[in-house]
Amino acid sequence: MNILNRPESDFREDPTLFVELAHAWAAGGPAPTAEHEAWLRELPRPLISNPALTRAAFWGVLSFPERARSLTWLERAGLLEEIIPSWSGDYFRQSLRLRAVDEVHLEHWANGLSESAFDWLCVYQDQRADGRLGGWALTGLATLLLSGDEPAASWALRVGKDLKALGAAKGEIERVSTAIHEYPEFYQAITDDQPPARAISPTAVVATLATLMVIPEIPAETQARGIRFADSLLLRFAAPERTGKQVRR
Repeated sequence: MNILNRPESDFREDPTLFVELAHAWAAGGPAPTAEHEAWLRELPRPLISNPALTRAAFWGVLSFPERARSLTWLERAGLLEEIIPSWSGDYFRQSLRLRAVDEVHLEHWANGLSESAFDWLCVYQDQRADGRLGGWALTGLATLLLSGDEPAASWALRVGKDLKALGAAKGEIERVSTAIHEYPEFYQAITDDQPPARAISPTAVVATLATLMVIPEIPAETQARGIRFADSLLLRFAAPERTGKQVRR
């Protein structure tokens, strides 16, 4: 049965179906309706007693380029913080992080990358961590959780704990945690106009650039500098002979 046609009783019995609604929308299906939102308002909270039960559907949301609109709907419905409790907190941080997730798909951050760097990045992102969540989806998740309302070290521990409870695999957690740890250093290097002294993971590179695109006070010249630094970082990984154009996400 099409999930949009499921009766209210099904959603009352299994609230994880609301996450399936978001998954279907990210995949190109219809948006959740006002009726679904009315059902949500009437249900007692928390709806999600075991976040791990939503993991497959939530991974599905992340796996499509239109992930940001579904994540925004889950946030508005109050479900995102039930899936990832550390998400709760400052509204302005949440708003910025959701807009940065959309930038991963919009790819303004890629304007100015060399073809060799971008082609290598696409090949890397097409690989799945632990054979499950793909690189673009993980970058979306890392961008969503890239910064919190506390220092990066403690934030990464909180996020890692939540992702483990959600049922994320070790490689998936490590890729997100690494980006959280690397973000402050890479961001500072860009704003200080000092190229990073060490390698930065591709996930952190994209998540940071997507963030630069949505911070209001960041000037265009700083964004361009970030892209220039990112290009150099990615070329350290890239195979010189790789020239085939890849599909962007």
